[in-house]
Amino acid sequence: MRDIKVNDTLSARHWASDGLLVGDVYNADWAERKYTLVAPFCGRIEGDDVKSSLVAHTRINCFVVPNRIDTDPSRVGEALVDALIRENICAEPIMLMPHAAESPKAMPYGEWNWFFKDQS
Repeated sequence: MRDIKVNDTLSARHWASDGLLVGDVYNADWAERKYTLVAPFCGRIEGDDVKSSLVAHTRINCFVVPNRIDTDPSRVGEALVDALIRENICAEPIMLMPHAAESPKAMPYGEWNWFFKDQS
């Protein structure tokens, strides 16, 4: 994992391998040692082996969590892409897909009887 400064108020922690990029944008108050998640993101190299793409490019999906420090998905996504380019993590052309994420909801799959015990 590597940390990069996105802008004056946001930082990002990411991991990259084999054409994939995964990470989080967060607001960090270094003095208080508090971190607030702003946006998980993911990226991948597309185009070389995708027949529908005309140009090889990197696609970045940025899912901005509502009610955080800066909740405009486009502004957070653009700042993230600028930082990824500046740090030589990605190169143009890049397709940014900013999203306003809904509040996360737990969706249990499989056998959960052991977890949801009868409280009666």
